[in-house]
Amino acid sequence: MKHVGLLFPFGLCFAALFSFTVNCYASEIVLQQNWGGNPYYGCTDAWLDAGNKHHNNGGDDNLHVEWYNGLSDDTVIKFDLTGQIPANQHITSATLSLYYNTAVDFSTNEAVSITAYRLAPGNSWYENTGVNLNGQGVNWDYHDQYQTSPWTNENGGWNDKVDDGDGTVKIKKTGGTPQDAIEPMNWANWNVTNTVSLWYGDTENDGFLLVATNHEGDTDLAYGEFDSKESERYNWYYRPILTIDYVPEPATLLLLGLGATLLRKRS
Repeated sequence: MKHVGLLFPFGLCFAALFSFTVNCYASEIVLQQNWGGNPYYGCTDAWLDAGNKHHNNGGDDNLHVEWYNGLSDDTVIKFDLTGQIPANQHITSATLSLYYNTAVDFSTNEAVSITAYRLAPGNSWYENTGVNLNGQGVNWDYHDQYQTSPWTNENGGWNDKVDDGDGTVKIKKTGGTPQDAIEPMNWANWNVTNTVSLWYGDTENDGFLLVATNHEGDTDLAYGEFDSKESERYNWYYRPILTIDYVPEPATLLLLGLGATLLRKRS
């Protein structure tokens, strides 16, 4: 049984080494359209208007997500990850953040739950620059530039979403009573680690679909507005953000840790 006693301190040393190496090589990127010292230009977004099905809103400075008996206005948003994360990394967390600026038609006891989904591969979309513009660009019925590629059942992507188990955020009006919901003028944060990990692993990235999935309260119609990538509020500070934390894959981490240990010993 002597070998067991030897293995225990070895295991502790290995765990300490692994933890130290993870902390040393942990990295974070913050993607936000044209903001900060290292501007990023890979965000596209638009909201899809169920009431004006062929109207494009790719240039609106707000994004809408609405509850109206369960199937209504939603939002598409994409962050291009090309070249943003080195090879052989492990995504430890990813957070999608949108600034919730306005509650519309909420009663005091009302709340709307908004869930982030991944758009299924084959559903790339053309943002365009419209604001209630009838014509080219993504809208409730179509997702391409020239209105030839419809969403499934022409339902604003509702039938083209994939549930990766990402997060849900609940919103309310200012002074609203639901305790687990956020008020306007706050950031809404969705845990999208599962989806971003898939994209990093070469699953086609067609962006997120944000839809209202649940409702509580007196009325059957309410929606929230969020700053879009076109927002100029406070010098663009409130534009959508995707924050990604990552570390090298375990095998790479171990090699890095052992290498650092050897270098310290030689010095």
